[in-house]
Amino acid sequence: MNRKRPTASSAARSVSLPTLAPASPALPAIPAGVRVISRSRSRTYVSYACDACRKIKVKCDGITPQCSACARRGTQCVYNLETDGRRTKDLKREHEMLKSNSRDMLELFQLLKSIPDDEAIDALHRLRTSSSPSSALASIRGGLLATHSPSVSHSARACLPPMSSAYELELLSVHPVAFPALEPLTVTNVDLSLVGVPTHFDVRWSPPEPSLEPASSPETPPIQPMMYLNPQSLSRLYSGPSNHAYADPRLTRLQIAAWTNVPMSNEFAANILSLFFINEHPVQGFFDADLFLDDLVALRTKYCSRLLVNSILAYAGQCYAAVESISSKISFYCYNEAIKHWRDERTWDSLPTVAATMLLSIACNGFGIDSTGLTFLHESGQMAQRLHLFDPPHQDSKEHVLDPAMQRARAATAWGVFNWQTVHSFYFHQPPRMLNPPSLPIPGDWERNDKKVSISPSSGTPPFPQRSSPPYMGHTFPAFCKFFLILHDMVWIFYQDGAVASKATLADATTLYQRFVTWADTLPSYLTRSKYSPHHVINLHIWFHTAIIDCFRPFIRSAEHLKLGEFQSSRTRPEDIFTASIKQLQRLVYVYRSSYDSANTSILWHTAMLYVANDILKDASNPESRFYFLLCLRGYQRLMRCFRIAGSIARSILTIAVRNGIITLADAQTIRQDLERDVDTLFQPSEICSRYIIDLDLALTDPELATMQRLVNDFDAISLSPPHPAEPASATAVPIDFWKGDPKLLLKTLGS
Repeated sequence: MNRKRPTASSAARSVSLPTLAPASPALPAIPAGVRVISRSRSRTYVSYACDACRKIKVKCDGITPQCSACARRGTQCVYNLETDGRRTKDLKREHEMLKSNSRDMLELFQLLKSIPDDEAIDALHRLRTSSSPSSALASIRGGLLATHSPSVSHSARACLPPMSSAYELELLSVHPVAFPALEPLTVTNVDLSLVGVPTHFDVRWSPPEPSLEPASSPETPPIQPMMYLNPQSLSRLYSGPSNHAYADPRLTRLQIAAWTNVPMSNEFAANILSLFFINEHPVQGFFDADLFLDDLVALRTKYCSRLLVNSILAYAGQCYAAVESISSKISFYCYNEAIKHWRDERTWDSLPTVAATMLLSIACNGFGIDSTGLTFLHESGQMAQRLHLFDPPHQDSKEHVLDPAMQRARAATAWGVFNWQTVHSFYFHQPPRMLNPPSLPIPGDWERNDKKVSISPSSGTPPFPQRSSPPYMGHTFPAFCKFFLILHDMVWIFYQDGAVASKATLADATTLYQRFVTWADTLPSYLTRSKYSPHHVINLHIWFHTAIIDCFRPFIRSAEHLKLGEFQSSRTRPEDIFTASIKQLQRLVYVYRSSYDSANTSILWHTAMLYVANDILKDASNPESRFYFLLCLRGYQRLMRCFRIAGSIARSILTIAVRNGIITLADAQTIRQDLERDVDTLFQPSEICSRYIIDLDLALTDPELATMQRLVNDFDAISLSPPHPAEPASATAVPIDFWKGDPKLLLKTLGS
């Protein structure tokens, strides 16, 4: 039976709404059957026009290599070098690059002539394994510094922060982007409020706002008291609805009743969407935001749908609960409505449905019901393949006949799905679902002389013109895509059979490591870590270090030394690299929690806390372990206000701590009560259904015992069991002075 697909405009007419004041003359009512056409955009002026458009005096949009007007006329598009400033800038930039490379190569030549033969051979080996003349020169200089200038090396160690090995010093000089120098944290310069001394949040209890409550239904859980949060630190994220300073000005024209049956104001929905586009979309990028917003406010369904809008609200509503607690209920109701639309639309393959299904999968992760989320993850990948988003490039590909907007939309969804499918396989230790990466161009990748042309990783797919990315997107997404290409290969090697490192060798880990650091070395300056970096740049570095750590985790107890030609330290072990990345990750946790509001509203970065906590639970003898342990637990406590999975991760970490003898069961129960004291328990299923890997070391030998579901069940079981009689302390046991819940003891942990 052929069914007519419902449209947003028809759905809007069926929504029962209260009587409103007359509409503004600028927004007349739309008669039934009349097609909605978006308002024409204001004319865009460009500084450069091609010769053909100049000759006939018509508007030129300045797109290279061929403007739109020449493309329509079928004429050759040529830009005059003397009048086109972009060409001059390109030539200047290429000239400076050639000068820099020539200078580095001349210095390399002089250096090779001046050093002894044995060191020249080592320098040549470093040269062959380096990605550029500048990195080769830095590597050779670092090696000579460590061998021929021990006094200089000691002086450098005295000036730089403490380092655990000579390798770490060389790492700083060779890969400063990925492994920058870290100034030590002390009690005098650390923000102790991050660990609860005192808290940032003003917490009080209040009943839910009745105006936002959906009507009761069999699917609606009973309303319980909600926790109202007033986090002042989140006020910088964006201003409230009073001045409509949203992520995108088009959100001021949002008519949310046309897209969802869940009652909410336009301002409330716009705030949730604004938070989504600022916090989540620069990392996920499941759809082209510009095309989505155009259709959202114009009530069109080509790049937007009721399913997609409700899926965004279901996921982003969890994030926004840190700002307005009522959002947790809105999230749950939007999730239920999205499920209804998904059942109706799952048979229609479309880009909005692919993106919506991916977002439903992530929403399920936040709810702690990964068993359902896996269904959506699988459905999204299958639909993306049916839409040929992952087809290999062909010479007869029809991709070029699509309009530029559809090409952009397909590329965004293809790479967003590929990236997140890879992330899921990596963190769940599962074989990759996508056999190959997309052959479509990477959205926003403008490396080709800074022209607005997206570059395909494969030459088989022609590039297409792009519009500038929205300001909140930044320029991180192309770097994410290139990083996930390497991570995809790592997942194939490590988790192809579902068993970690069953076939992976130390040589595989070393090769992957060198690919990762080469990728990091080529990051542009705006993607390096600084106090001005947006949060998604920090996310990029967090995922980089988690990948490095997992590369060498199976081999950290190996006595075998690595063969890394870029380093003078020939006795570098896997543990050295592992430890260096752990230190960077510890600092990233502190920086993220102390500097970014998204630390309280986004779950995407939590893996940094998980990896740091796992390392602490292996050896709590370091005095700083207490600080980082509490820093991570308090970070999860903040996220527990938005995501149920955060509370389950915290309980799992406590289970590992009890199992390893770091803390007693009584201490763990006290900490749990403290963490959950001010956390809302509304809409929580009866049990956790997540196979997310928590105990990262145990996962090497028994992945089943390392999952969140197993650890949470173990914690509940031991919490209900009667206490065992105390055993006498062993004469050889060394007591570990570990933090057990008293914030006063924390003041002694740093710099002691």
